[in-house]
Amino acid sequence: MSRRLYCYHLTESRFLLQRYVIDTLQSIRRKKGVKAMYMRVSLLVSVVLLLTVIAGCCNTIRFSDLSPGTRYEVGDVITTSGVDIVVEPFMWGNDNWTSDGRAEVDSRQYSGASGNDMNARNVNLNFTFDYPRSKISLKFADLGGNENIQVNDEFLNLNEIISLDGLILGGVTLSVSAVQEGTNWIGKLVLDGTIHSFSIGGQELWIDDVCYCDGLRGCF
Repeated sequence: MSRRLYCYHLTESRFLLQRYVIDTLQSIRRKKGVKAMYMRVSLLVSVVLLLTVIAGCCNTIRFSDLSPGTRYEVGDVITTSGVDIVVEPFMWGNDNWTSDGRAEVDSRQYSGASGNDMNARNVNLNFTFDYPRSKISLKFADLGGNENIQVNDEFLNLNEIISLDGLILGGVTLSVSAVQEGTNWIGKLVLDGTIHSFSIGGQELWIDDVCYCDGLRGCF
């Protein structure tokens, strides 16, 4: 069974479980005693299944299968969690391009996530997922310099990731939730829409927990 068909069946199951949870809640209000207790247990099991189904079409890259200190130059391909990430040139704040940067696996968890971070130093990271995707999110630490982002062939060169909040890039809605620590920003970036391509990079950018969901609306 293909991933897309699998995701479709999970979506159908999600709707059925949602309907069952709603009906059970309404019934519990009318029942008392042992029967109500059994219905509550059934409801709890259904909620657990529902949460499993909702998460069933998403995958997360944590870079935990890579060794800290490993470096990648422009033109290299990073293979992690079954996904190829192409290291590409980076545009500085003065609009000049450089191919002298690198990406490096970092275990210091600057992004606040659970595994290794991938540190982009004057490079862009092009995620070659099996597109389209309906949602992509990642945790980040923006510790200085400018950033690049490209979504669906629309490119943006910016000073801070936090400025992406509320923008539409390549027809995809971007949202950022972050806290400021001095001049640094630590937070989460979310892309929501029909995504056919995605790359991101920076001068001092750390990312982790890159979550990507299948291209069926509501399948996460």
